[in-house]
Amino acid sequence: MRVLFTTTPLVGHILPLMRYAEGLRDAGHEVEFAACEGARERVEKRGFTLWPVPDPSEEDAKRAWAMLDAATAEDALQVGIEEVFGGIKSTAALAGVRAAISEWGPDLIVRESCEFAGLIAGEEADVTTACISILSTASMERHEDNFRTATEALRCHAGRSRDWPVGAEPVFCDFPAALDETDLIHRAQPTRVAPCGPARTDPDGSETWLPSGDRPLLYVTFGTVSGRSERAQATYRLALEVVAGLPVDALLTIGPIMDPALLGTVPENVSVEPFVPQTDVFSQAKAVVHHGGSGTLVGALAAGLPQVVIP
Repeated sequence: MRVLFTTTPLVGHILPLMRYAEGLRDAGHEVEFAACEGARERVEKRGFTLWPVPDPSEEDAKRAWAMLDAATAEDALQVGIEEVFGGIKSTAALAGVRAAISEWGPDLIVRESCEFAGLIAGEEADVTTACISILSTASMERHEDNFRTATEALRCHAGRSRDWPVGAEPVFCDFPAALDETDLIHRAQPTRVAPCGPARTDPDGSETWLPSGDRPLLYVTFGTVSGRSERAQATYRLALEVVAGLPVDALLTIGPIMDPALLGTVPENVSVEPFVPQTDVFSQAKAVVHHGGSGTLVGALAAGLPQVVIP
């Protein structure tokens, strides 16, 4: 069987797909990815082929990111779903996903929950789709109207009827049910998949962020894209002020977007990196301060680490 995965290139979106992609490949299936060029390194590093899809235009990207940066914390996910992921990104990607389907002929399309082009292109080509949720089921239900709005807008763009029952495709989720109990009105319960792979991995020892001496390591992260706005940048600076006075070594990851110079003076007990594999950090850290991202939350739970969550 041929399986095409569709995703955005963001770390928190593409990495949750890899366990499924690798499992299918190990079972003897052919697996490839359709995503923009920003995903190439992560896709090819795992041994998969990438079908490149277009990025949004610079003008569209600037407009949508400005809306996201200006959004309140309460409205940010709505803007992200409707304007960014379900809007400019999926609209731009649609032609590329269609081409991958036409040329390669997959039997199944597996998309992450914030990628919509695979859903529409799969329906057009009569190819079954499945969804890997990168959010908790409670979050998906809470933002049902946003997911429906994004889906219907992309369907209209593609020349199809607006009506599509969100939740009609099978959904898989590795968010623990004990932390995700909710009454679902619009969706069927997802298939819960237990996390697999090591919760902790040992770094190779060359990393500059490794703790020195006997001081514990505190891991601080607010995601890989949050550093775009002044509000988020101020949060990073405040975190540095607090950590500076603690008897710890700290690792702060800020993602690939934010310029580290915007942090100002970095305390001597803090290392700043764009990205570090979390399982490497979890093997060294004693506690985690983070934004409540599902990957960080579930990963830290699996590693048995205490957490302070700042949504």
